[in-house]
Amino acid sequence: MHYVINKLKSQIEKQKATLLDDEGSLSIESLLSSDKFQSIINNCRSFRSRFYTPFVTLILFIRQVLSPDKSCKNMVATFLASVSTEDNNNIPSSNTGPYCKARQKLPIETLESLVKLSGDSLSKSSNARWKIYNREVKLIDGTSLTMADSEENQSLRAMEC
Repeated sequence: MHYVINKLKSQIEKQKATLLDDEGSLSIESLLSSDKFQSIINNCRSFRSRFYTPFVTLILFIRQVLSPDKSCKNMVATFLASVSTEDNNNIPSSNTGPYCKARQKLPIETLESLVKLSGDSLSKSSNARWKIYNREVKLIDGTSLTMADSEENQSLRAMEC
């Protein structure tokens, strides 16, 4: 059992590394820059022309979640490093406040739309062998809970019997 769990963990870590790789074809930027994703991001809200546009904020937020160091400070530092290589004259502050505010302004509806779109995209591109009779398989957790029965419930059931 431990082998299966360790193998799964290693596969997840590999996928996370692939998404975090700026150069790969499966990087976060390449996935989010498709036309459908861009239209959702562009319609999310009006924004001033700042460093933390919704697109940049979303990419940084996903990177933050996938990163071993999940701090805002780390994401701002990563962003500053990428910006400073592009334009030395216009570098934002290392203060995390603007990034955190931009992240708070991302509408939930936009994030939900992006998750649904990515799920649909993954579903359509999934291997046909993963489907049973050409249908998607949905997994349902069969977890159940047991609790001590109250006297009130016991008396109700006694009357029913």
